[in-house]
Amino acid sequence: MSQQQISTAIFDNYPGGTAGRISLSATTVRPGDTLTISGYLVRLDTAEGVPMQPIFISSSPSLFPSTTVRTGAGGAFSANITIPANAAPGNYTITAEFPGATLPQ
Repeated sequence: MSQQQISTAIFDNYPGGTAGRISLSATTVRPGDTLTISGYLVRLDTAEGVPMQPIFISSSPSLFPSTTVRTGAGGAFSANITIPANAAPGNYTITAEFPGATLPQ
């Protein structure tokens, strides 16, 4: 069975004075596996979580359809991605992006 090596891209210092981190439930997956992508978004000036903001999750090269999730009350987010049965073996980078927005003062 083929395997996919997964790494992450970290998003930092996006517009609005925010920073974030992402983590993965595994760094090697097989077709049919579920990969959990989780992370958080915080304000740089207060270190408080940023709630209800969109996070765009994608992979390069494409391993799964891109998706958008929202941060929860404390700024955390999570997405469960099923690795497609026809996924090609190789190395992939998972990216979580905060497109920036006007944050509440």
